[in-house]
Amino acid sequence: TYVPALCWYQSIIQVRDMACDMVCDMVCDIKSQPAPLLQSILENLAKHPATTALVYGNAVITNAQLLTKIITLSQQLKARGIGKGDLTGVYMQRSPDVLVVLLALWHCEAVYIPIDPDWPVARTKEVLDQGSISCLISQSQFQHITDRLACPVLLLLPIQFHSTGNSQLPVAELAAIPMPQPDADA
Repeated sequence: TYVPALCWYQSIIQVRDMACDMVCDMVCDIKSQPAPLLQSILENLAKHPATTALVYGNAVITNAQLLTKIITLSQQLKARGIGKGDLTGVYMQRSPDVLVVLLALWHCEAVYIPIDPDWPVARTKEVLDQGSISCLISQSQFQHITDRLACPVLLLLPIQFHSTGNSQLPVAELAAIPMPQPDADA
């Protein structure tokens, strides 16, 4: 099914709220099941690679494309030292890129702090200082602002989604996505 471009963000919020309700209702030991909701999301994206994940403007984004972008960014973030428990600011306009960044951070087990690009720079600096944020992920169009912040910044180029679906990984590779594992001492 297609999600209208103007409603995709509301749909994500609704899914998030439903997911929060599901997690609250779970009567299982979370430690024995690492990131069950994230794992379920990634597995479903992998099982149905040709299914449309979302529509944004003229771009039709498949599950395979979304999953590829999530895993690629997650690996890049881990290579830059972002991992479990790291506070990471997300300074981005609403777009499919935000969804990719949030799910990639979740896959890294990092914690994100949303920072609205419409805030005054002083407010953004205050949040960065109070939050002890290890780095800020932003879009390249905000470089003129992020250059003035006393925080390491990772600038993302707009994430490219191809309407032809050419960026799909083979299904065998999609199924072999490494999931965060619970701590042995937890």
